[in-house]
This record gives sequence, structure tokens and C-alpha cells, in this order.
Amino acid sequence: TQANPPDYMVADLTKPNAVNYYVSTNALPNGGLANDDYRLTKMVFRKVAARGQQFRMGRGLNELKSTVIYGEYPVLVSFSEDYYLGIYPVTQKQYMLVQNLSTSPCNFLKNFYGNDDYLMGPFESVPCNSIRGGVWKGSDGSAAQSGAAPAADSLVANIRALTGLDNLDLPTEAQWEFACRA
Repeated sequence: TQANPPDYMVADLTKPNAVNYYVSTNALPNGGLANDDYRLTKMVFRKVAARGQQFRMGRGLNELKSTVIYGEYPVLVSFSEDYYLGIYPVTQKQYMLVQNLSTSPCNFLKNFYGNDDYLMGPFESVPCNSIRGGVWKGSDGSAAQSGAAPAADSLVANIRALTGLDNLDLPTEAQWEFACRA
């Protein structure tokens, strides 16, 4: 693992531990993001520069021109580390590769398209626990309970095992909101 990796990380899902870093999407090989491989056999992540950043998480009094709803009050959140987020939804083909499946368990798009075009669509109809399961992280990125490990047979655990990225995970609520507000 690099001390200060570049802004883009690409995990090749067809080879174990095949993770590469790039300074921009223009630096991606084989035609860059225009190449369908980046939605079929590879996963592309972008670094969110969050280290040392603070932001007020939650709906503020001035949002939606109303008062705070359901006791949701803004909370000041600080980040100790940068993190990566996938730039595309996980596609059906990526899900099949990571889970070592010969066919997709997702039926909506497969039935809709009737050919292999559905493989580029996002995977759907998969229970939440099969995506991650296990113990979740706290909103500040720390372990909510000891371990914070995903379920052994989950998508997250299988991506970790395939790529060697032991800290790869779904974003916490704070990470997601910070990235969305960026």
C-alpha cells in the first residue's frame, strides 16, 4: 500500500491482488473510462480527500425551509483519513466475478434486455446482508463494535479477498454525505 496513493484506484476482478493507481481518468489504459472493461471486469474508485476535514453532517435548520425533522440535528464530523468511493454502481458482471457465479441472480434487467446487455446494469434484488452483513462501522469510521468485519461470504468480504484491500468497505453515513456534499 502506498503512503499517499494517486486519486484513482482500479481493481481488476479477473486477477487476484491486481490493484493499480492512476493520477487521473485520462491515465487509465486501453481507452480510459470509455472502455467497457471498467464496468465489467474492473472496479474504479476515486479518492475523497477527507483527511483533516470537518463538516456539519445532517439536515440543518436552513435546509428544506423547515425545522429539524425527527430529531435530526446537525453533528460536526471530522475525518482522520482519505477514503475511496466507487465511481460506478457495481454491475451484474462485476457481482458475478466477485461472487464466483456463472449466472446472475438478478432477474429484472436480465428479463428486460434478454441478452448480455444486462451485464452492464447495476446488480439488483440482492439482500442487504449478502452485500456486507457482519459488524458495521460507526459514523466516524471507527468500529461500532469490535471487529467491524463483513460477513465471510458477503460481496465486501469477497472483494477484499480478491483484491487484497483489507480496509475496503461500504462508505459510512458520514463518508457518503461528505462525498455527496463535496
